[in-house]
Order: sequence, then C-alpha cells, then structure tokens
Amino acid sequence: APLVVHGNPVMLGQVATNLMVNACEVQQGRGELLTSARLEAGQVVAEFADRGPGIPEADRQRIFEPFFSTKDSTGLGLSICHTIARQHDGELDVRPREGGGSIFRLRLPALGIERETGDHVLRHGRGDAAFARHHAQAIEAGIAAGLAGKGHGGEAARVGQRPHRR
Repeated sequence: APLVVHGNPVMLGQVATNLMVNACEVQQGRGELLTSARLEAGQVVAEFADRGPGIPEADRQRIFEPFFSTKDSTGLGLSICHTIARQHDGELDVRPREGGGSIFRLRLPALGIERETGDHVLRHGRGDAAFARHHAQAIEAGIAAGLAGKGHGGEAARVGQRPHRR
C-alpha cells in the first residue's frame, strides 16, 4: 500500500520541487540527492538529503524566515515551503547530515496507511488513488523538467527508489 497524505498536490509538489532544486544548486551539479519516505508515529515523513556544504547553526535558526537567504535569491522559497507544510498540518525542518550536507524533513499527517514504506501518493479532495497517482506522476515529470531547466539533468527518482548519483 502506498504512503498517502491528504493535500493539494500542486502545493506539495512545489515543496518537493523547491527542496530538490535547492539541493542540486548547492551541490553545483555534482553530489547526491537522496529522497526517502516512511511512516513514523502517524505521519508520512519525506526526507531530502544532499551532500552540499551544510547549513551553519545560526542560519538553520533563520532558514525559514521570509527574505532570509544565504545565496543571491529573494529568500522566499523555503519560507513558502514552510508555510505550505503548516497549511497541511505538517512541519518542515532541517538538520545536518552525517558525513556532510543537510536533510530537509517534511512531516505530514498520514491517511490510510497499511504499511510502513511505499510510494509517495498525494490525495486531493475526494479523488481516488488513481487520481492521486496521476498527480504524483505529473509532479515527478515537473520536477524532472525543472531540474533539466536549471542545468541539473532531467532525471528525478521517485520517493523510495534508490538515488541517482552523479
């Protein structure tokens, strides 16, 4: 059975896209992006782990504030992601990754979970699983296109699959 959350697939897809593109940008075209999902205490936990330079503690305290940026950007991306997570009764946080890099963790309330691991499926409104899978596939295609447009290649692994390493 897939891991299922109730939410807006476009908004949640934007969170995933932003986290993956940020991870690719911070690694400057090489490194590793590992995505995973699991059931933990009634929540679906999706993690996005990179091998970038990591985020200093002082910056981790402010990383989700509007207009805070450690790069040449508006500083709104992670703030918007944090807001979307909260709108879905979830949380978004970041912590250092052992061996270097960062792990962004998105926690959302689980809906209808039968196993502790599986595919990431989004439900929107009263849609059925096929509708949700269609949106999840569209989001993955959008992520791949977004990564290709940013010069990071066009490959994006589904949550739960082995990572693509460069």
